[in-house]
Amino acid sequence: MSQKILIVTNHYLPGFKAGGPIKSVSSLCENLKSIFNITIMTSSHDFGEVEPYKNIEFDKLINFNDCNIIYLSNINAYSIFKKITLLNVDIIYLNSFFSKLTIVILVLKKLKLIRAKIILAPRGELSQGALSIKQNKKLLFLKFSKFINLHDKKILFHATCKMEKEDINKLFSNKVSEIPNLSSNLNDEFKSASKSNGELRLVFLSRICVTKNLLYALEILKHFDNKNIIFDVYGPKEDVNYWNQCNIIINSYKFLKVTYKGVVIPTDISKVFSQYHMFFLPTKNENFGHVIVEAMQAGLIPLISDQTPWNDLQEHDAGYSLNLTKKYIFVKSIMTVLNFSQEEFNSKSDNVKRYIDKRLDNKISITKYTMMFENTIHLDENS
Repeated sequence: MSQKILIVTNHYLPGFKAGGPIKSVSSLCENLKSIFNITIMTSSHDFGEVEPYKNIEFDKLINFNDCNIIYLSNINAYSIFKKITLLNVDIIYLNSFFSKLTIVILVLKKLKLIRAKIILAPRGELSQGALSIKQNKKLLFLKFSKFINLHDKKILFHATCKMEKEDINKLFSNKVSEIPNLSSNLNDEFKSASKSNGELRLVFLSRICVTKNLLYALEILKHFDNKNIIFDVYGPKEDVNYWNQCNIIINSYKFLKVTYKGVVIPTDISKVFSQYHMFFLPTKNENFGHVIVEAMQAGLIPLISDQTPWNDLQEHDAGYSLNLTKKYIFVKSIMTVLNFSQEEFNSKSDNVKRYIDKRLDNKISITKYTMMFENTIHLDENS
């Protein structure tokens, strides 16, 4: 009988507004479900929503998209303890560092009410950029958790890139397994937007919040108050106050057209990307960035910060991964692509697709995930 793994994540399918974390877990489950007995434990609603999913039974084991899932109507220690006890899992994989679900399970483990081994994936939450948001609250929790040794040495951390591993190592001496996320491919045949010299269509597709840095993108575009430039924004308004700040800049433009296009369901991403030339996401931190990968797979020229695993784009003539302190280079990069002809755009777009195809290798990553889980299962709890 295959070993039992419980993946615990704040939000999951049919939700999609949480973006990358849902895709990470979905890809993990899809690729490993034939090797391990996987169950997912998650909340009963999508990110940013209070209304629960329709036509889904809560607090019981159900099958959704060929995966076993428990949707929790309420997150409390007793109900979680009961469900984990009944599942009798070998490993619990925690898909967040600061979430209530993670903290509850770590406390239960600390009290020796859970026997399963723990793997903890912070998902970029321990980066300097992420920790700077609600900093006092997070640092207080880190200090307290260290005091009670909540994250003891028996917990294995999972990092998805070298940068994230370094962030974890700054705070914890635990063992860290570095394995990239499993990527999904845009299955639709992609046809990019036509391009002429002096016109440019840019797109931002992500959660609208401080971390994703839309305000920075809008500041950069102040240098291009040009009616031949279009900037469309997609994504849930996670932080309404932050969006209001963005709106002040948007309303200050005379000619540049910025339009908020709402939330995109995952199956429509390739259709959305087909309308644009450049993907603009000056994020403060990404431990992977599924939407960046999808944009590159579609051949959009990425204009991103260097705070992602894709920080060598210029070396491969595959776009721009830039230091956020150097705004003038962002301006210069937009100017370069603005002046591309169709032929120049096609050449750069092809380079982008070659770059990301070469960087991603799901087969190797699946082998590494399998080994990580198998090695964790056989670790002696007393060692």
